Amino acid sequence: MDSALIRAVDEESSTMIIGDAAQFKLEIQGNAASVKGQALAVIQTDILLLQIKEKVTPQPTAKDVSPSVVWASISRELLRSHLNLKSGERAVVGVSRLDGGEKGLILIVSGKVID
Repeated sequence: MDSALIRAVDEESSTMIIGDAAQFKLEIQGNAASVKGQALAVIQTDILLLQIKEKVTPQPTAKDVSPSVVWASISRELLRSHLNLKSGERAVVGVSRLDGGEKGLILIVSGKVID
């Protein structure tokens, strides 16, 4: 299990490369909004998760004892979402199985307003 902290400035986009082989790109933009008479009631959040690298196993040649693994650059959108979070609240945004394999990806987002 891996976790990352992204610090964002109100109404600005923040980007982070994540994953054990830097294969995902996470973009988040938040907007701390208030409701009548309340200060900073919700964080309106736009989330984009892209897969930017993919494992490719080349065909082995007669010289190769074992096939090597190569990372190819790609741009595959895995998740695009908009959610409203209260400060301190968490949300499970998406679950995805990668390439139909055993590994899955779960994105849990939490927001906190800091003055």
